[in-house]
Amino acid sequence: MFRTVYTFILLLALQAATFAQTYSPVCGTSQEDLSAISQRLQQHLADIQHNPPLLEERTIKYVPLTFHLVAKSDGTGRINEKDIYDQLCALNTDYADMEIQFYIKKLNYINNTTVFQTHANAFGFMQFQRDLGSINIWVVEDATPAGDGLGTTLGYYTANFDWLVVRKDEINDDSSTLPHEIGHYFALDHPFNGWDFDPYDPAVHGTPAPAISPGGVATERQDGSNCATAGDFLCDTAPDYNLGFGWPNCTYNGGAKDPMNVNINPDEKLFMGYFLNCPRSEYYFSVQQKQVIQQDLAGRLILSSGNPRRIVLGTNINTTVINEVPQLVSPIDSAITPGYNAVVLEWDGVTGADSYILQVSRLFNFSILTLEELVYGTSQVITNLQSDKIYFWRVKPQNNHYACAPFTPTEAFRTSTTVGANDISSVNDWAVMPNPTDGQTDLFVRLQVNAPFEGRLMLLNATGQIIQQQAAQRFEAGEQNMQIPIGNLQAGVYIVSLQTQEGRLNKRIVVTQ
Repeated sequence: MFRTVYTFILLLALQAATFAQTYSPVCGTSQEDLSAISQRLQQHLADIQHNPPLLEERTIKYVPLTFHLVAKSDGTGRINEKDIYDQLCALNTDYADMEIQFYIKKLNYINNTTVFQTHANAFGFMQFQRDLGSINIWVVEDATPAGDGLGTTLGYYTANFDWLVVRKDEINDDSSTLPHEIGHYFALDHPFNGWDFDPYDPAVHGTPAPAISPGGVATERQDGSNCATAGDFLCDTAPDYNLGFGWPNCTYNGGAKDPMNVNINPDEKLFMGYFLNCPRSEYYFSVQQKQVIQQDLAGRLILSSGNPRRIVLGTNINTTVINEVPQLVSPIDSAITPGYNAVVLEWDGVTGADSYILQVSRLFNFSILTLEELVYGTSQVITNLQSDKIYFWRVKPQNNHYACAPFTPTEAFRTSTTVGANDISSVNDWAVMPNPTDGQTDLFVRLQVNAPFEGRLMLLNATGQIIQQQAAQRFEAGEQNMQIPIGNLQAGVYIVSLQTQEGRLNKRIVVTQ
């Protein structure tokens, strides 16, 4: 068995991230595998030439992504979901003018140290987890394939398994690793095809560059006279002999000469190149690269059981563009929370949002996070906060297609010195009814008491201010029923709190009108 992999690598000697490609043995490696990818691209070019793309308006194709979020076996080390959604936002911008939009079909959570750290030893397990019909992206700690590489692998595409493996620190809105690898997935070569594993060095390869690259592919000339049969076989991408490998900036002036002894001028801003020090927003795909991507996608859409690279486009997915941010409801305005170990954070939902990224921090700039969670809903109970501390919080709305909305403005709260809901051993269970309520019907509280205790019932608003409190009383063992007259309450979120010497119990209620 043979397989070919495309990889990103980190040039450790230069202490800078750079792109490179390497192939490493699993059962062995052959140049034929690499050539097969180029043959696929050339077939697409021939098909495009014989059947030029139609000029009428195309429809957007929604391409599914399955992210395999891998952690150690104990559940630690996994990438945060925010980075996944940030990557989705950037990726859809990168591919927007190709009528391609990606959406998250599935977040597959896997706890497996072998896959996380040495995934090349777990291809059998990974194959079992693969989602047919979508682009499978394995997000791991170490993306290095089996065998030695030139440095630290950032990500790669393997034609044999037709999936991507990417380091978790390369999944974000600032990295160009994933759009590059998806380019390989859609049959694109590097612009320096033939020099992938042996970057041009005049001391090694001579000046001018040889007519045939170390990989056996004709070396592309600057004048474009052999562009259709050399390099990446595309005529709108400049010659590039892997000159971005380790190059420290976004302007190449190294003076490499083509086989005709002419200085070449590589395009530093191609996604498929290895120049990594250009502004992220300036990377792009050439017109021919876009045509190849679209042609490859069209082939993947063929509904045939014999199509090993088939993609099933999404239908009836939420494609709403989110144009608003939520309103944070509680706690806000530096209010003191009823407890510190069971704090309820509440916000209003916005149109189009299916989930929210919630961040809590002791620092206003959120540079160090106390927590970051993906929340399906508009509230969350936080249980790991310290007592008598100021915290800041915010949320970011999204759906599985659109993830470019900003965070809300920041709100602050201070935790109290008393413990919250689940720390009173004297109470086995309790309920507040009705919930939701119309704001005029009295509330009824039912307690299942294990042992007698002294306590007081209180009603608080969303900011923690006391609306009403009852006199302290003794609660006997057994079922206890109480009534809270509430008069007329405005619509909103309120908290019924039972205060005891042992701690507090809190129930959130919603008043609707």
